[in-house]
Amino acid sequence: MTRSGRTPPTDDSAASDDTFRQLAESIDAVFWMTTPDKDQMLYVSPAFERIWGRTCAALYERPRLWLEAIHPEDRERILAAALSQQAPGRYAEEYRIVDGQGRTRWIRDRAFPIRDAAGRVVRIAGVAEDITPYREAVEAARQGEAAVRVLHEQLEARVERRTEELRTANEALALGERTLRQVIDLVPHFVFAKDLEGRFLFVNQAVAEAYGSSVEALRGKTDADYARSDEEVARFRADDLEVIQGGKPKVILDEPITDAQGRVRHLRTVKIPFTYSGTSSPAVLGVAIDVTEQLRLEAQLLQAQKMEGLGRLAGGVAHDFNNLLTVILGYAQMILAAPSPQEAHQHAERIRDAAGRASALTGRLLTFARGHAADPRVIDANALVREIEHLLRRVVGESVTLEVYLAPGVLAAKVDTSQMEQVLVNLVVNARDAMPHGGTIGIVTRQLDGPEARRKGGPFAPDRPCVELEVSDTGTGMAPATMARLFEPFFTTKTGGQGTGLGLATCYGIVRRAGGHIWAESAPGVGSTFRILLPRAEGAPSARAASGGGEPSPSRGETVLVVEDNPAVRDVTVAALEHHGYRVLKAAGAAEALQVARRHPDALDLILTDVIMPETSGPELVKELLREHPKTRVLYVSGYSPDALREEIGQSEHTLLLKPFSPVSLALKVREVLDRAGPNGASPSAGI
Repeated sequence: MTRSGRTPPTDDSAASDDTFRQLAESIDAVFWMTTPDKDQMLYVSPAFERIWGRTCAALYERPRLWLEAIHPEDRERILAAALSQQAPGRYAEEYRIVDGQGRTRWIRDRAFPIRDAAGRVVRIAGVAEDITPYREAVEAARQGEAAVRVLHEQLEARVERRTEELRTANEALALGERTLRQVIDLVPHFVFAKDLEGRFLFVNQAVAEAYGSSVEALRGKTDADYARSDEEVARFRADDLEVIQGGKPKVILDEPITDAQGRVRHLRTVKIPFTYSGTSSPAVLGVAIDVTEQLRLEAQLLQAQKMEGLGRLAGGVAHDFNNLLTVILGYAQMILAAPSPQEAHQHAERIRDAAGRASALTGRLLTFARGHAADPRVIDANALVREIEHLLRRVVGESVTLEVYLAPGVLAAKVDTSQMEQVLVNLVVNARDAMPHGGTIGIVTRQLDGPEARRKGGPFAPDRPCVELEVSDTGTGMAPATMARLFEPFFTTKTGGQGTGLGLATCYGIVRRAGGHIWAESAPGVGSTFRILLPRAEGAPSARAASGGGEPSPSRGETVLVVEDNPAVRDVTVAALEHHGYRVLKAAGAAEALQVARRHPDALDLILTDVIMPETSGPELVKELLREHPKTRVLYVSGYSPDALREEIGQSEHTLLLKPFSPVSLALKVREVLDRAGPNGASPSAGI
């Protein structure tokens, strides 16, 4: 750092300074270093220009420029603290600044003295970070977001703990290489560098803690020496080589790592190629932020958004069900009055078709509402839009026109289907709310090659062929100030408690975790357009689960015990099984089922029971029956989704058949369970 005017550094010192600059310029915070009297700025990182809105050159010329930018209400307090607390090492302040555009930002600033061998303070080093979004989130949390309040408290405790650890560590550091060590340990995130062979060149304290080791012990070791998962080691190694050999940075939005305590932590990692210690040896520099808690909260917010969307759908769904019930009831009465079997058969077919549509509608709602971990799979974006189009039309209402234009062919992308459905619902609902007097919403799909995706999406777009999903409206549009904060958590333009400000933030998180990019184009009075770019996937799209087909094999004289508390469902189930030749015993509940089973101790081949029943559940009944009939096979039936039944049936190996089911699908599933090898009809793939 030659601006100090001191003797030029040695080669080792120059190499250390070079590494220091690379590290400082790769992290989104301002690193600074001054003389003890504050009359000379020795170094400030480029992030100063983005946060303060003033040039580094101006700060070098006027070292007190940082003080002039501090908000007048905080200036006197911060100046006094800087002069009295930085040299003793007690300086850790939060204050406001007014940047070059007149905007108020919150800054967290920490500083520590650097001493020579004689103990004299020769420099003051510090790190300042923009915590404006954090302060705004905290303020929003105080107004009622309990989950965010807990997160705030946890973050505050972690920052305080990390600050104390870094302050203690920095007291023992000297000049030169120890200065670099000090700067690295100031960062509460993972900072590391590896050579071409995967050996750690340096790590900070956060990495050492994650591996249950020390900074000194990790130097020269590899991930394989400490990591608990071979799969993680292989993934780390592949990413490192891609960065080093390709010469391009890589952003990993969700990088799972198992720490020394066996906990899986999720990191958001940036890896960049660099040359270590001024040599020509290629290496990779990495900075990773622990986003485990953030992802957990995002999952909770996603489920909340889904339930909000379901509330909007309720009216339209009730309307659809009433239509279907009208068809079913009408044709049922017409069957009773039909003059011929042929006409009665035609009416029965129409009832079956209407019931099938009702079943499909119920399935869409269950899929949409189900809360579960992300399950990315290759899907066809066109099919995704077609399957949710009906629900979207119910959402927008009669005053808004929904127009859908799908690109020809298959648009394959690897995403979590229900999460992407939630993204589309959120965008369409926002578009509808922007058109209080009606208008048009358009949904368009396209295929883009790599250059076109980068041209449209900018530097954050995937640099590869993409699938584009576009949602546009003819609504009121948005001003530039709104656009700048569009995807921030808790930011909303809606009034009267109509919005939480979490919908678009949730959409952003879902798309980014899928490796994609989302952005918006808008202007007041001309509507808005949201564009989603998803990397095009290889392979054929996965089909949604479907019921088995074909004709069921006839009964071989087996006896089935049917336990169902709903009389109508019990009667149709018994009738369907008897039609296919099974001997059927029936019971309305657990107590009656136990009595029936004891009267037929040698003839019970299959227990077919509902999961949720009054008094005693299906799984509890099965446990009791299997004590006396251990070789009897089990088939559960339920109208709830498998995820909703985890608490009742746990990791049961028995098969689950979802309601509604047809007589044919019931007979096929019963035959499948009876023919399956293994105790209780279980096989390695028989779980639910």
